[in-house]
Amino acid sequence: MKKSNLIEIIRLFSQKEFKEFGDFVRSPFFNKNEAVIHLYEHIKKYFPELESDYLEKEKVYEELTGNSEYNDGYMRSVIFNLSKLAEDYLAYLATNDFEKEILLLDAFLKRGSDKLFEKKMKQLSDFLSKDTKIDQYHFYCLYRLQTLKISYNSRKRAFLNIKDFHEEEEMKILDSLLNFYLLASIPEYRFFYNQTNVVNIELKFPFLDETINFLEKTGFHKKVTLLNLYYHELLLAMNDNEGNYYKLKQIVLKDIDSYDFGVKFNSVGLLANKAVNEYYRGNEKFLNERFEMHDLIISKGLYKKFENGFFDDMLFKNIVIVGLQLDKIEWTENFINSYIDKLDPDNKN
Repeated sequence: MKKSNLIEIIRLFSQKEFKEFGDFVRSPFFNKNEAVIHLYEHIKKYFPELESDYLEKEKVYEELTGNSEYNDGYMRSVIFNLSKLAEDYLAYLATNDFEKEILLLDAFLKRGSDKLFEKKMKQLSDFLSKDTKIDQYHFYCLYRLQTLKISYNSRKRAFLNIKDFHEEEEMKILDSLLNFYLLASIPEYRFFYNQTNVVNIELKFPFLDETINFLEKTGFHKKVTLLNLYYHELLLAMNDNEGNYYKLKQIVLKDIDSYDFGVKFNSVGLLANKAVNEYYRGNEKFLNERFEMHDLIISKGLYKKFENGFFDDMLFKNIVIVGLQLDKIEWTENFINSYIDKLDPDNKN
């Protein structure tokens, strides 16, 4: 059993989560099988290491039943049921508060409680109107909310004539859906386009030409700061000319503090890579661009991929080399002294 899916899932739990999972298992609403509870209590003795020989199926069976004659079918059933509860518990943890509120709103709609629906709809609409993180999930939430609102409105009016159709309200759902699609798809286009430059492969991108033509024609991307950024990242990935580079740089510098870490990391990294490519093509003024990007990476803490990670050693060397090439001796020395201890100890020397 030590190598079972059940144990692999339980290894993911923190101490607090494993204890809470016990409450989940003991709740008669989720589980009425006493053998499953006993299995949890047995595993609890060996958590978090989960390496004891007493977790072998035969020994667990004897502990649970008091019978030394092993029954594999019984054990498989109990392990499966506890595994399913562990998956359900993780799914519960992964469901965020807004998603739970949407499900509650849907329940009010389906059960015909107009008063509760309208109150909850106003609460969620107010919450989204104050949301400062306008990304694809924001528009996904808007889309879900607006879909339920339209379902509610369609039940309240018969659309007998043009007066019953509220165009602005009804069309918001399409804007939300389109923003969600574009914010989700354009970074994927950019990623795969970059891959074709790194690896000699040819990929076909469905709707890419249509997407770019639509944005060029309508300027739809200019309505949302993040979408505008993604669009210009894609243009640079597709054609790394100076014009696309400087336009993206302007956009990044203007709003960089409004982006979360991952967006900043990817955007500045893209600019830094394109500056390297342009410099090695013989465009020497891009040596200064490389230095600018390095300085930005340092000032915004973008030199490691993870919060507790180390300074990327290749980036560290490149920063030193560019600093020396530009004869910024004092700056480079200060950089080394300030950041040398952030390198992986195995690579530091």
